Amino acid sequence: MKNIKTTKQIVGKKVFSNFEKMVTREHFTKGLHLTRIEAAAEIVEEMPFVTLPLRDKGIIRKGEGNAHLLHTFRPNLWAQDYAHEIGELGKMTVTTAIERANASVEYVLETSASISRTLKKTGTSDYDFFLAMREAAMIESAYYTRLGGGEMPEQARKKIDVALMRRALRNESMFKTILRHAGVSEIDGLALLQFADEIDLTEILQEILRLDPYFNRRIGQVELFNEINSEESIKLNHTKTDRFAEELLSRMAKKHPALFRKIAKMTGFGNIA
Repeated sequence: MKNIKTTKQIVGKKVFSNFEKMVTREHFTKGLHLTRIEAAAEIVEEMPFVTLPLRDKGIIRKGEGNAHLLHTFRPNLWAQDYAHEIGELGKMTVTTAIERANASVEYVLETSASISRTLKKTGTSDYDFFLAMREAAMIESAYYTRLGGGEMPEQARKKIDVALMRRALRNESMFKTILRHAGVSEIDGLALLQFADEIDLTEILQEILRLDPYFNRRIGQVELFNEINSEESIKLNHTKTDRFAEELLSRMAKKHPALFRKIAKMTGFGNIA
């Protein structure tokens, strides 16, 4: 029986090979980059999590978990890992997110009996699945383009930053506490954006993600890492860590010292008396 590392390489290579057949020189023009980052920003503003397109298309039904469909994301992630291994990850940008999704979906539909059962059970189609996974890939690409400092119009940047705020709100109770005491509503997109700008949220995440292989390899520093695990990295679980809270509170202390002291005293964070 093949071990998981061998399986990842085999699947990744196959999906990457199919992906390459779909990519042309036109995919790497500035015009297409701007068109697709703007489209990705629109999607991520509405759906900050990669599984939400599956819910939007009815493939995950109301009240249902998503564990049974998480395997459908693996071919995409493994293709990226394979591309990294052979020095071709630069082809997998926001401009080729749709093609990457198409290659991954083709593999899933060919090999997964469970996805066929799910589509039949939910009354959805292969086309619905293609659309959902294309949007999921665009969401992923939006985040890593933004966090990697990629070029984009200011309006697109703002939309992605709001999505980052909503991700952080979902994952980090300390962040929720800070927002609540700062009087920022998590459903107010404009207020979230203003707060994100004020505390430099993306700069915080960039610092935290600096040591993450999936993000870091996109800025040419892969030599620092021995292991690549995009499945873990794509979850952006870094916002759950104490390091995230420490960095956030540090910025709060500089810009809003009174609010910082109140929150620190209430939570006991930083041993403030």
